[in-house]
Amino acid sequence: MKIGIRDLKNKATQVVREVRETGQTAEITYRGQVVAWLTPATDSANTVDYKTAWKTLDKVAADIGRASKPRRKPAKQSRAAGWRREL
Repeated sequence: MKIGIRDLKNKATQVVREVRETGQTAEITYRGQVVAWLTPATDSANTVDYKTAWKTLDKVAADIGRASKPRRKPAKQSRAAGWRREL
């Protein structure tokens, strides 16, 4: 469901009730652009285990770091590159 910010202001109770009862997310729009989502709250049994999520993310980052190629050394500057013209 999409709802404009002004309509949300006027119908907040009805929108919250519909989100709660249907379990669907409401997209809040401002001038046609989505600026926020109103989502139903979940039970504590369905929440994400953040420690496990961070460990998984750290593992993926380490895997990416191992898979990346070493960077090339920067080229040495020539004498002309360091030269500047005096006015």
